[in-house]
Amino acid sequence: MAVDLKNEDSKSYDIKIHDGPTVTSSSIDGGTTRVGICSECTIEVVGVGTIEASGDQVVVVKDGELSIQE
Repeated sequence: MAVDLKNEDSKSYDIKIHDGPTVTSSSIDGGTTRVGICSECTIEVVGVGTIEASGDQVVVVKDGELSIQE
């Protein structure tokens, strides 16, 4: 089980994955999904915010806001 990050906006975002003491910087293009980011971490979408996720949750960026997909 791993967390996915889905970007439903048309613009790309810089992201930081906080997995314990490790921080990984990356980016996500508009209209794409990053699969298997982590098993439990805090996802920071630069300029949008941060959200904690774990297991098989899907974090969604939509209209410049973060949420967990129901």
